Amino acid sequence: MPIRKTHLERLKKEGYNPREIRAIELGTSQNTVAQVKQIRDRIREDPKLLKRFRDLSVKNREVSEDQWRKDRCFLDYNNLFKLVLDEPLYGFLVRMAQGKKKLKVLDEGAGFGLFLLDLKEMLEKEGIDTDTTAVVLKKHSLLDTYHKDGKVDHVYVGRSEFFLPDRNYDVIFSLYGGIHYTLSEFKKQILVKYASALNRGGVALIGADLIGIRTPLFEQMKIAFRKRGFEIKLFTGAIRGGLPTDILMIRRL
Repeated sequence: MPIRKTHLERLKKEGYNPREIRAIELGTSQNTVAQVKQIRDRIREDPKLLKRFRDLSVKNREVSEDQWRKDRCFLDYNNLFKLVLDEPLYGFLVRMAQGKKKLKVLDEGAGFGLFLLDLKEMLEKEGIDTDTTAVVLKKHSLLDTYHKDGKVDHVYVGRSEFFLPDRNYDVIFSLYGGIHYTLSEFKKQILVKYASALNRGGVALIGADLIGIRTPLFEQMKIAFRKRGFEIKLFTGAIRGGLPTDILMIRRL
Protein backbone atom coordinates (compact mmCIF):
# COMPACT_ATOMS: atom_id res chain seq x y z
CA MET A 1 0.00 0.00 0.00
CA PRO A 2 1.67 3.26 -1.16
CA ILE A 3 2.54 5.80 1.50
CA ARG A 4 0.69 9.09 1.19
CA LYS A 5 2.89 11.88 -0.13
CA THR A 6 2.65 13.96 3.06
CA HIS A 7 3.63 10.95 5.20
CA LEU A 8 6.50 10.13 2.83
CA GLU A 9 7.89 13.66 3.05
CA ARG A 10 7.66 13.58 6.84
CA LEU A 11 9.58 10.27 7.00
CA LYS A 12 12.31 11.70 4.76
CA LYS A 13 12.62 14.81 6.93
CA GLU A 14 12.90 12.62 10.04
CA GLY A 15 15.88 10.82 8.49
CA TYR A 16 14.40 7.48 7.47
CA ASN A 17 16.38 5.92 4.63
CA PRO A 18 14.76 4.38 1.49
CA ARG A 19 15.01 0.82 2.88
CA GLU A 20 13.23 1.81 6.09
CA ILE A 21 10.55 3.75 4.21
CA ARG A 22 10.01 0.74 1.96
CA ALA A 23 9.59 -1.49 5.02
CA ILE A 24 6.87 0.81 6.36
CA GLU A 25 5.20 0.76 2.95
CA LEU A 26 5.20 -3.05 2.97
CA GLY A 27 3.48 -3.15 6.35
CA THR A 28 6.22 -3.08 8.98
CA SER A 29 5.06 -0.94 11.89
CA GLN A 30 6.68 2.48 12.10
CA ASN A 31 7.55 1.80 15.74
CA THR A 32 9.55 -1.28 14.69
CA VAL A 33 11.40 0.68 12.01
CA ALA A 34 12.01 3.55 14.45
CA GLN A 35 14.04 1.23 16.73
CA VAL A 36 16.33 0.30 13.82
CA LYS A 37 16.68 3.98 12.91
CA GLN A 38 17.66 4.84 16.51
CA ILE A 39 20.45 2.25 16.44
CA ARG A 40 21.67 3.42 13.03
CA ASP A 41 21.65 7.08 14.08
CA ARG A 42 23.52 6.41 17.34
CA ILE A 43 26.24 4.52 15.47
CA ARG A 44 26.62 7.33 12.93
CA GLU A 45 26.80 10.02 15.61
CA ASP A 46 29.37 8.30 17.85
CA PRO A 47 32.64 7.12 16.21
CA LYS A 48 33.66 5.23 19.38
CA LEU A 49 30.36 3.36 19.37
CA LEU A 50 30.82 2.54 15.69
CA LYS A 51 34.27 1.09 16.38
CA ARG A 52 32.94 -1.05 19.24
CA PHE A 53 30.09 -2.20 17.02
CA ARG A 54 32.46 -3.22 14.22
CA ASP A 55 34.84 -4.93 16.63
CA LEU A 56 31.93 -6.82 18.16
CA SER A 57 30.81 -8.02 14.73
CA VAL A 58 34.20 -9.67 14.17
CA LYS A 59 34.32 -11.05 17.71
CA ASN A 60 30.83 -12.53 17.41
CA ARG A 61 31.82 -14.63 14.42
CA GLU A 62 34.63 -16.14 16.50
CA VAL A 63 32.96 -16.48 19.91
CA SER A 64 29.57 -17.81 18.84
CA GLU A 65 31.15 -20.92 17.35
CA ASP A 66 32.43 -21.96 20.78
CA GLN A 67 29.65 -20.64 23.00
CA TRP A 68 26.65 -22.22 21.33
CA ARG A 69 26.40 -24.86 18.63
CA LYS A 70 24.90 -23.85 15.30
CA ASP A 71 23.38 -27.34 15.00
CA ARG A 72 21.06 -26.76 17.96
CA CYS A 73 17.70 -28.42 17.41
CA PHE A 74 14.17 -28.52 18.82
CA LEU A 75 15.28 -30.53 21.86
CA ASP A 76 17.80 -27.85 22.86
CA TYR A 77 15.18 -25.10 22.72
CA ASN A 78 12.70 -27.28 24.59
CA ASN A 79 15.14 -28.04 27.39
CA LEU A 80 15.60 -24.32 28.06
CA PHE A 81 12.24 -22.71 27.44
CA LYS A 82 10.10 -25.38 29.11
CA LEU A 83 11.63 -24.11 32.36
CA VAL A 84 9.59 -20.90 32.09
CA LEU A 85 6.61 -22.15 30.09
CA ASP A 86 5.60 -24.78 32.67
CA GLU A 87 4.89 -27.11 29.74
CA PRO A 88 6.86 -28.74 26.90
CA LEU A 89 7.63 -26.41 24.01
CA TYR A 90 5.71 -28.66 21.62
CA GLY A 91 2.47 -28.31 23.63
CA PHE A 92 2.97 -24.55 23.86
CA LEU A 93 3.30 -24.25 20.07
CA VAL A 94 0.24 -26.42 19.41
CA ARG A 95 -1.74 -24.19 21.77
CA MET A 96 -0.43 -21.01 20.12
CA ALA A 97 -1.53 -22.35 16.72
CA GLN A 98 -5.17 -22.78 17.73
CA GLY A 99 -7.50 -20.72 15.56
CA LYS A 100 -4.74 -19.68 13.12
CA LYS A 101 -4.41 -20.60 9.46
CA LYS A 102 -0.64 -20.54 9.82
CA LEU A 103 1.59 -20.25 12.87
CA LYS A 104 4.21 -17.59 12.11
CA VAL A 105 7.52 -18.26 13.85
CA LEU A 106 10.81 -16.34 13.81
CA ASP A 107 14.13 -17.67 15.09
CA GLU A 108 16.56 -14.81 15.72
CA GLY A 109 19.98 -16.45 15.56
CA ALA A 110 18.90 -19.63 13.78
CA GLY A 111 22.31 -21.23 13.16
CA PHE A 112 21.87 -24.05 10.64
CA GLY A 113 18.08 -23.77 10.90
CA LEU A 114 17.57 -27.22 12.45
CA PHE A 115 15.18 -25.91 15.10
CA LEU A 116 12.84 -24.41 12.49
CA LEU A 117 13.15 -27.57 10.39
CA ASP A 118 12.17 -29.75 13.37
CA LEU A 119 9.37 -27.38 14.34
CA LYS A 120 7.81 -27.39 10.86
CA GLU A 121 7.96 -31.19 10.54
CA MET A 122 6.52 -31.80 14.01
CA LEU A 123 3.63 -29.38 13.63
CA GLU A 124 2.77 -30.53 10.11
CA LYS A 125 2.14 -33.99 11.54
CA GLU A 126 -0.54 -32.32 13.69
CA GLY A 127 -2.01 -30.65 10.60
CA ILE A 128 -0.59 -27.26 11.60
CA ASP A 129 0.83 -25.09 8.82
CA THR A 130 3.76 -22.85 9.69
CA ASP A 131 5.52 -19.86 8.19
CA THR A 132 9.10 -19.76 9.47
CA THR A 133 11.76 -17.06 9.33
CA ALA A 134 15.45 -17.46 10.17
CA VAL A 135 17.65 -14.48 11.06
CA VAL A 136 21.37 -15.29 10.85
CA LEU A 137 24.58 -13.28 10.86
CA LYS A 138 25.99 -15.49 8.12
CA LYS A 139 24.12 -17.99 5.97
CA HIS A 140 25.34 -21.60 5.94
CA SER A 141 25.03 -24.14 3.14
CA LEU A 142 22.72 -26.36 5.21
CA LEU A 143 20.33 -23.48 5.95
CA ASP A 144 20.51 -22.47 2.29
CA THR A 145 19.45 -25.99 1.29
CA TYR A 146 16.54 -25.96 3.74
CA HIS A 147 15.44 -22.60 2.37
CA LYS A 148 15.58 -23.74 -1.26
CA ASP A 149 13.64 -26.89 -0.37
CA GLY A 150 10.95 -24.83 1.38
CA LYS A 151 11.73 -26.34 4.79
CA VAL A 152 12.58 -22.88 6.13
CA ASP A 153 10.37 -20.29 4.47
CA HIS A 154 12.33 -17.04 4.82
CA VAL A 155 15.96 -16.22 5.60
CA TYR A 156 17.46 -12.85 6.51
CA VAL A 157 21.27 -12.64 6.48
CA GLY A 158 22.89 -9.81 8.38
CA ARG A 159 23.09 -8.19 11.78
CA SER A 160 19.98 -8.54 13.89
CA GLU A 161 20.20 -4.85 14.79
CA PHE A 162 19.19 -3.91 11.23
CA PHE A 163 16.65 -6.65 10.52
CA LEU A 164 13.29 -5.16 9.50
CA PRO A 165 10.44 -7.69 9.83
CA ASP A 166 8.03 -7.61 6.89
CA ARG A 167 5.36 -9.54 8.77
CA ASN A 168 4.15 -10.05 12.36
CA TYR A 169 4.84 -13.26 14.27
CA ASP A 170 2.96 -15.44 16.71
CA VAL A 171 6.15 -16.72 18.36
CA ILE A 172 9.68 -15.29 18.33
CA PHE A 173 12.66 -17.27 19.62
CA SER A 174 16.15 -16.01 20.34
CA LEU A 175 18.67 -18.40 21.86
CA TYR A 176 22.17 -16.91 21.90
CA GLY A 177 21.09 -14.76 18.95
CA GLY A 178 21.83 -11.15 18.11
CA ILE A 179 20.06 -9.95 21.26
CA HIS A 180 22.72 -11.77 23.28
CA TYR A 181 25.67 -10.57 21.19
CA THR A 182 24.77 -6.93 20.55
CA LEU A 183 26.16 -3.98 22.49
CA SER A 184 24.32 -3.33 25.75
CA GLU A 185 23.40 0.14 24.46
CA PHE A 186 21.17 -1.45 21.80
CA LYS A 187 19.42 -4.20 23.76
CA LYS A 188 16.40 -2.08 24.65
CA GLN A 189 15.79 -0.98 21.04
CA ILE A 190 16.09 -4.56 19.78
CA LEU A 191 13.71 -5.88 22.43
CA VAL A 192 11.14 -3.20 21.58
CA LYS A 193 11.57 -3.95 17.87
CA TYR A 194 10.88 -7.66 18.22
CA ALA A 195 8.08 -7.10 20.72
CA SER A 196 6.44 -4.73 18.24
CA ALA A 197 6.64 -7.47 15.58
CA LEU A 198 4.42 -9.81 17.63
CA ASN A 199 0.79 -10.45 16.74
CA ARG A 200 -1.76 -9.83 19.49
CA GLY A 201 -1.34 -12.67 21.99
CA GLY A 202 2.07 -13.47 20.53
CA VAL A 203 5.04 -14.48 22.68
CA ALA A 204 8.80 -13.86 22.42
CA LEU A 205 11.15 -16.21 24.28
CA ILE A 206 14.70 -14.91 24.61
CA GLY A 207 17.60 -16.84 26.10
CA ALA A 208 20.60 -14.55 26.54
CA ASP A 209 22.89 -12.74 28.94
CA LEU A 210 20.73 -9.73 29.82
CA ILE A 211 22.84 -8.32 32.62
CA GLY A 212 22.30 -4.84 31.18
CA ILE A 213 18.59 -4.96 32.08
CA ARG A 214 18.91 -7.26 35.11
CA THR A 215 18.87 -4.28 37.47
CA PRO A 216 16.35 -2.44 39.68
CA LEU A 217 15.51 -0.46 36.52
CA PHE A 218 13.80 -3.57 35.16
CA GLU A 219 10.69 -2.64 37.16
CA GLN A 220 10.56 0.65 35.26
CA MET A 221 11.06 -1.26 32.03
CA LYS A 222 8.09 -3.50 32.90
CA ILE A 223 5.90 -0.46 33.39
CA ALA A 224 7.05 1.08 30.10
CA PHE A 225 6.35 -2.14 28.20
CA ARG A 226 2.97 -2.46 29.88
CA LYS A 227 2.02 0.99 28.61
CA ARG A 228 2.95 -0.19 25.10
CA GLY A 229 0.68 -3.22 25.49
CA PHE A 230 3.21 -5.88 26.53
CA GLU A 231 3.77 -8.05 29.57
CA ILE A 232 7.39 -8.99 30.27
CA LYS A 233 8.92 -11.44 32.73
CA LEU A 234 12.60 -11.95 33.44
CA PHE A 235 13.96 -15.23 34.83
CA THR A 236 17.53 -14.76 36.03
CA GLY A 237 20.42 -16.81 37.31
CA ALA A 238 22.60 -19.53 35.84
CA ILE A 239 20.20 -22.22 34.66
CA ARG A 240 22.58 -24.93 33.56
CA GLY A 241 26.07 -25.18 32.14
CA GLY A 242 26.19 -24.13 28.49
CA LEU A 243 22.83 -22.35 28.63
CA PRO A 244 22.08 -18.61 28.92
CA THR A 245 21.96 -16.96 32.32
CA ASP A 246 18.63 -15.25 31.64
CA ILE A 247 15.32 -15.93 29.94
CA LEU A 248 13.05 -13.05 28.98
CA MET A 249 9.42 -13.68 28.06
CA ILE A 250 7.45 -10.97 26.28
CA ARG A 251 3.73 -11.35 25.56
CA ARG A 252 1.69 -8.93 23.48
CA LEU A 253 -1.59 -8.32 25.25
